[in-house]
Amino acid sequence: IQSNGMYKSIEHRAIINEKKPRISIATFLFPDDEQEIGPVETMIDDQNHPKLYRNIKYVDYVREMFSRKMEGKAHTQFAKLYGK
Repeated sequence: IQSNGMYKSIEHRAIINEKKPRISIATFLFPDDEQEIGPVETMIDDQNHPKLYRNIKYVDYVREMFSRKMEGKAHTQFAKLYGK
């Protein structure tokens, strides 16, 4: 949502390597519940990159995300402005 669809996230997957140890670092971002999230202004322009996602309060985003089954990236589809 913040990149306005310019950067695509991938679904998590890990590949093991029997010859090298694997190190994972989990990072999390928890803004204030009332903080609005949406596309960063520098990722939007009228010519090539119109705004694709609406702004939404973080608490509403989390509620929507946890109300859905873990099916791909459905948790961002509800915030889209258009059916793209």
